[in-house]
Amino acid sequence: MKDRLKDYVLTIPGVLSKSLCKKIIKELKSSSWETQEFYVNRKGTSKHVSKGENSDKTFDIIPSDQSIKDEVWKAIYKYIIEEINFPWFPGWEGFCHLKFNRYQKNKSMDEHCDHIHSAFDGKRKGIPILSVIGALNSNYEGGELVMFQDKEYTLKTGEVLIFPSVFLYPHKIMPVTKGTRFTYVTWVY
Repeated sequence: MKDRLKDYVLTIPGVLSKSLCKKIIKELKSSSWETQEFYVNRKGTSKHVSKGENSDKTFDIIPSDQSIKDEVWKAIYKYIIEEINFPWFPGWEGFCHLKFNRYQKNKSMDEHCDHIHSAFDGKRKGIPILSVIGALNSNYEGGELVMFQDKEYTLKTGEVLIFPSVFLYPHKIMPVTKGTRFTYVTWVY
């Protein structure tokens, strides 16, 4: 068992090939995007996730969805079995539909923790245990993921960042200053 919170935040390189990432971005160009919001349970309302410019999201299924899912499955296995070394934990069932995020210039996301519940109100039963963020490109500036108030994670094309989906792992995305940042996210349950 590891003894520091940061030990459970891991970057796994090369999950998706650069050519697949490029293909995915091309497929996403025709997606319908909407402004990112969070649901505030105690108020029963949604709110924007940034005081300034918000990121955009889409849940559109694209032709490359299955290719992404196959590779993400392998990365999750690597995280749990090889990196964290929890062979006794075969209890994860799968992961949610992919959500794609687009951060154009000046877009960001406020600090939050991944207390996702909307993905578990239908056929899927469970609780989110891991968050997976995958980078589809790195030809932009800014857009760093910040965790633990000062630890920056800048993902390269094809890399994923995996960490526990609990209140101990708040994170935010700094504003993009140049270009467009494309990522995908999913939650393991």
